[in-house]
Amino acid sequence: MMRKTRYWRVDVIRNGYHAPSIYVETEESRLWKAIAEAEAKAKERSNLSKFPQEWKFYPSLLNKVLINNKWVDMD
Repeated sequence: MMRKTRYWRVDVIRNGYHAPSIYVETEESRLWKAIAEAEAKAKERSNLSKFPQEWKFYPSLLNKVLINNKWVDMD
């Protein structure tokens, strides 16, 4: 099965307060698996994952394409 590289920005939010966003790459072919992988990778990189009841992770797909090992906007 062909893999698709996606670039994600994961927002970390608690009661309306935003922590710095985390940017991750995934290579899952299915979108729902890629969303779960992006959230898991962001939790690995952030110490805020130690407080799961307080901080929530929201992945959002960025409109970028990987060309020559560089991320470029599709616009």
